[in-house]
Amino acid sequence: LAKIGGEWLAEVCLRRAFRDLWQEQFVTRVPYPDELAPFIASVALPAEQRALIVPILQAEQEAGGKVPLPFVPVLRAQGSEEPGSASVHFV
Repeated sequence: LAKIGGEWLAEVCLRRAFRDLWQEQFVTRVPYPDELAPFIASVALPAEQRALIVPILQAEQEAGGKVPLPFVPVLRAQGSEEPGSASVHFV
């Protein structure tokens, strides 16, 4: 991921994967421990990162690749269509 979109993209996807895993394991009954919260919380997408990442994701999508789940709304906001498959996953 870091090779494709930089370390920021890799961090976002990893944080999302941790949140999904936490949800799968504990549902909503167990809050994040205070020590874990800073490392698992969502991060904002700065405009400069959006400008760098969107063209990469669009090219990857056009080539038949899957868009990382956190970035589907970003592409939708850019006028790109959401991938048609239910199997959207992290690349």
